[in-house]
Amino acid sequence: MKPITKPLYRVDGVHGLFADAAAWDQASGELFFISLWGRDTAIQELLARLSLPAGQGGFSSFNLTASDGGKTLISVSNPGRLDKLSGRMPTANLFGALAHAWVFVPSIRHPDFAGHRALMIAQGGGHDLGLGDDAFISDAVWPLFKDASHLPLLDEWRKDVIRVAVEHGWLKCHGGLAVDVLEIDLSAPDYETVICDLIRAGQLRLPGESSPPVHSDNGGGPAENADSPSPGNKRLTGEGLESHLCQFSGTENWYRHGLVKGMLYTDGVKSFAEKGGAEGAYWFLDVVATEIFPLLRNEPFLSIVLSVQGRKATVKVVDGNCQMLWEKRIDFTDMQTGDWKFYLTDNVLLLPGEY
Repeated sequence: MKPITKPLYRVDGVHGLFADAAAWDQASGELFFISLWGRDTAIQELLARLSLPAGQGGFSSFNLTASDGGKTLISVSNPGRLDKLSGRMPTANLFGALAHAWVFVPSIRHPDFAGHRALMIAQGGGHDLGLGDDAFISDAVWPLFKDASHLPLLDEWRKDVIRVAVEHGWLKCHGGLAVDVLEIDLSAPDYETVICDLIRAGQLRLPGESSPPVHSDNGGGPAENADSPSPGNKRLTGEGLESHLCQFSGTENWYRHGLVKGMLYTDGVKSFAEKGGAEGAYWFLDVVATEIFPLLRNEPFLSIVLSVQGRKATVKVVDGNCQMLWEKRIDFTDMQTGDWKFYLTDNVLLLPGEY
């Protein structure tokens, strides 16, 4: 059987101390993880010198030197935040009293789910986040990514979400020596907006949803009237939809939103979503569920108005005292012109006539 060999890197400045794996922030050089081998006194010396000022023999960085003389600089600006796990080799071995220690940042061991951040060690190094290493992403990265996300994510979205996460820098791979560290940071202010936009655009679809309609450019000609049905299109005009919704004075059924399970909606809202726009207005329910529904944590009653003029729309939310809480502009819609009003209370989205 061929023996397994693994390179060792000398820790400069501490006699008899070596590392067989390490990873650091590729931008700052800050240490994420290092695996150390040596006598216990050597490991303790390194940790002690990292905490001492330079005038007392301490240092805030050190080099790992390979057998060919190549050096890698590792920085440790805050040694107090590092955790350590250590053990000893059996005394009856070729090297004598040898200790092994892992030194690492705490978020590798205990992800900050409240802050939507996580780190994980990936053994081997050279992992491809460009979806080339799909099995690794599916088995290791995606479960942790979902745990760190405050938005619910479907497994069917994995490839698209990971691709977008890499593009926006929410998911990074920090290469190292023998290992990589994957960094997930979903605290970015644009994370929720981008994911919600992908859902509304139909790039992330709920189970059973068909592909979104494709709106072609008419080459600069006059835009179609949003309230004028095209030949063969049976959708209601704005006045027709308003008259139709006035029929709802209560609901016999409650429907659970497919993405945000805590939000329910009524028969009237379901009919609005089915008959609004050229191909339905379920996108509006997604806006309410992902962006407005969280406001119920602080306000028990919300009044929502979707105002449509031509191809543009605005969604406004006020509380029970008519104080403005939230507003969003929509640059393109095929929704019928009008002011479409809804109430959101007790986790239920309903029409005013159903209240």
